Amino acid sequence: MVRAVLASLIVGLCATVGADAGTPYEVNPAIDLSLTLGLLAVPAIEEAAVKPALAGGRSCPLVSGDTYCDKAELNAIDRTVVGNDSKTWRRVSDIGQTTALALPVVATLADVWLGESPTAVADAATDVLVMAEAVATANFVTHVVKMGVRRPRPVQYVAGRSAGGVENQMSFPSGHTTAAAAGTTAYATTYWLRRPESASRFAVLAAGVSLTALTGYGRVGGGKHFYSDVVAGAIVGAVAGFVIPSLHRRAPDVTVSAVTLEGGAALRLLAVF
Repeated sequence: MVRAVLASLIVGLCATVGADAGTPYEVNPAIDLSLTLGLLAVPAIEEAAVKPALAGGRSCPLVSGDTYCDKAELNAIDRTVVGNDSKTWRRVSDIGQTTALALPVVATLADVWLGESPTAVADAATDVLVMAEAVATANFVTHVVKMGVRRPRPVQYVAGRSAGGVENQMSFPSGHTTAAAAGTTAYATTYWLRRPESASRFAVLAAGVSLTALTGYGRVGGGKHFYSDVVAGAIVGAVAGFVIPSLHRRAPDVTVSAVTLEGGAALRLLAVF
């Protein structure tokens, strides 16, 4: 069933490529590439140098007289996640995250290649860079919040389970969901800017939402995150996936010309979006 859902999402996204030309974005390659790499480097440094120096263990109020966290501290919805431990759902979430990051790149390359732009390579590189910047921004925000909040993962609320290292204090927000939401939203935004009148843009948006939801639920079903972690991750990813491309949107071409009319003159202003 899960494979069928993923397959339908891939077909839904890939079936909409082609037909339009040109990138909807303007970038400064040196600045935007450096910014993207910098945003990716900070979490990588954190993983390599900061986390190993932090103490692991329980990071929540314990059940009286015991060694595991008290789930009474959780809201009613998040409480239902405690005890989930499906390897299948964890695998689904990994596949969903990878698909959400890779498929927009593949679809963008196909989109530009099948289009009519005379600068197809530059257009594809520009679109991919903007989407990568969106994902890197979302990833950076997620890691900063994780380090600041240090929320215990669901496993810390299970009796008899090891608290593990500091990674089990990094539940909020869900990184998998953030990445999936950022990747799919950035592609959906790009697609909408390319085809503002096409009905297929709704299919792209629906596919992206479905893939993000599937990835998020995989984290819940696998016992790695609470529902609130997933919702927060989806919000962070969706905001970055929309705002970053929007900031790079190409300015409209504006033409001003003088027109001579009988009895006087006038200015004509033409804007092409």
